[in-house]
Amino acid sequence: MTEALLTIIVPTYKRSANLDLLLRTLREETSNLENEVVVFVSDNASPDDTQQVVARVAEGWPEMLSHRHESNIGPENNFCHGVSAVCTRWFWIIGDDDLPKRGVIRKVMTLLRERQPALVYMQSEWINPVQNADQGEPIDALQVAELDALTFAKTVHTWLTFISGMVIDRQRLEAALDGQPIDRFNATSLVQLGWILPLFNTTGPFLIIKNQCILATSENTGGYKVLTTFCINFPQIIKAFFANQPSFSKVILSRHIKNYLPGLIWQVRFGNAGNFLPEEPDNLIKQQLGDHLLYWMLIRPIMVLPRMLAWPFVTIARVITRLSR
Repeated sequence: MTEALLTIIVPTYKRSANLDLLLRTLREETSNLENEVVVFVSDNASPDDTQQVVARVAEGWPEMLSHRHESNIGPENNFCHGVSAVCTRWFWIIGDDDLPKRGVIRKVMTLLRERQPALVYMQSEWINPVQNADQGEPIDALQVAELDALTFAKTVHTWLTFISGMVIDRQRLEAALDGQPIDRFNATSLVQLGWILPLFNTTGPFLIIKNQCILATSENTGGYKVLTTFCINFPQIIKAFFANQPSFSKVILSRHIKNYLPGLIWQVRFGNAGNFLPEEPDNLIKQQLGDHLLYWMLIRPIMVLPRMLAWPFVTIARVITRLSR
């Protein structure tokens, strides 16, 4: 279906109830976009009734395609498989526990046709449970900002990793990869950066949708080492990829350290961060972030001080975040 403009990729594993809601919503929301949007489900050998859900929803819906792996190849390989199957100009990976709000897909399609973006980022609204596409703040006209690559990177920072919020131009990506594989960051829990970061070497345009377009399921993450991923792997990837463009590395990691890591580390130490794997990466975090003054001012105290003494540094980080907006 190469005449279509957009492929919505749905990687899934053992979440048939979530998947059923997402696929039924996608079918409804693309009902007047025949031949423009393809939905591709990549099932990672789910042991539940995922295949029955797929078959039921796909009946009479030729724009929905699916593939079932013979065995579980892991989430990152499943993502890559979905991307490699794309034939359309743009693709959009949506997690099986997330949901685009009512009307968003049609509005995004208009944006793709009119603006021809290299990369689109849209805000999310975290909610639990996600039950239908009408939840949360309703979407009227899209509030879209076109930014240069550096300002886009600074604004989005950590959320470059939020798969469900990114729409990718495959044509520009293939040119920008310059022979590099899309799975170059496999085994970091951040394989998606392999098809996002190369687009910063293009001329764009880079668009941010300010509306909260995605319903994202809160308290439903886990299964990986979250501190290793965001305190070690993410900075390492950003530094290496932008080695010849240090301004990008600086703005992304500065916002990452101020806006994201204080709350994350607090939740891992004292709260409920999710079902993540145990880890003790303190020394490695220091090696990766120790050259940033903000690490010593904000991150280190939250990592090592008792709860009562650590909390003021979380508060300071929140104030800095508000002021930086």
